Amino acid sequence: MKQMHNNGQVESSPNSYCYTNVINSCAYCIQEEEEKKLSLAIAVQTYKEMLKDENAEQKSHHLFDFPETALRNLLPNDDKRTAAVHEVFKTQSTQNWSYFLSTTVPTEDEKQLGQCS
Repeated sequence: MKQMHNNGQVESSPNSYCYTNVINSCAYCIQEEEEKKLSLAIAVQTYKEMLKDENAEQKSHHLFDFPETALRNLLPNDDKRTAAVHEVFKTQSTQNWSYFLSTTVPTEDEKQLGQCS
């Protein structure tokens, strides 16, 4: 995506929503082996590009769940998949943990107002 922007094929620079939507699309590909391999390659390439892109906002809970869902859906259930999911979580949690907590744990004021349960 970044390359397409740099080449002038796409006007706006990709952001975290673009990256995560590509990854999410890959996660739900047709369940044929060749399609899964291609989708996994695209998801991994997109994930790595997103992590390197300083313009992509790195504050979204989807940065946790979309890559993990892609790995769960596209890799066989084995130790390799488990290690890959742990690596994604570890990478994302070090970058986003405070943001993730601030968006998922209600404050006392929110609890009192009944906005969160």
